[in-house]
Amino acid sequence: MCNFLSALAFQNGDVFTNDYTDSHDHLLILAGVTEQTGRECCRVEFSPNGDIDNPATYRLIVDEQREPEWFANVRERVENKLRAKVNAMMIRGNRPIICGGMWIVCDGAYVGDMFGGRLVAICRATVKTIYGGTVKDIFDGTVKAIRGGTVESIRGGTVESIRGGTVKGDYRIKPSVS
Repeated sequence: MCNFLSALAFQNGDVFTNDYTDSHDHLLILAGVTEQTGRECCRVEFSPNGDIDNPATYRLIVDEQREPEWFANVRERVENKLRAKVNAMMIRGNRPIICGGMWIVCDGAYVGDMFGGRLVAICRATVKTIYGGTVKDIFDGTVKAIRGGTVESIRGGTVESIRGGTVKGDYRIKPSVS
């Protein structure tokens, strides 16, 4: 399925993620996992079952036809590591600059400038300027300007200016023209 936050979980409880992709196929390549390496892992997703900016609602799902027998022994460790990663992504308050990385801009937060990276969501928050990078979802937030980069979906809120960027889906209700 490859939803945010995708990861590979290993028999020893280690997890592998990447800030720039949720594709399990890409993660396998980046982690160097092949049939020849002999490292047994399973595909997992740690996704919100509620508000994306509330890590307490996240649930761990095994994205395989069947859960490996060994996974029960590491499930709690894997979930704790992924919850810590999601908690570290949360921006609450003000940040003048973020460079690279993967972020969720939470209710009332403000980011001045973003240089590259991936905004998983802007939730009732403001990002002044995005210089390259990707915004996955805007939920009733404000982006003053995008200078290159991609916005995958807008589900409410405002984007004041886009120069050299792409908006893939704008799901805001448009006023009807009479």
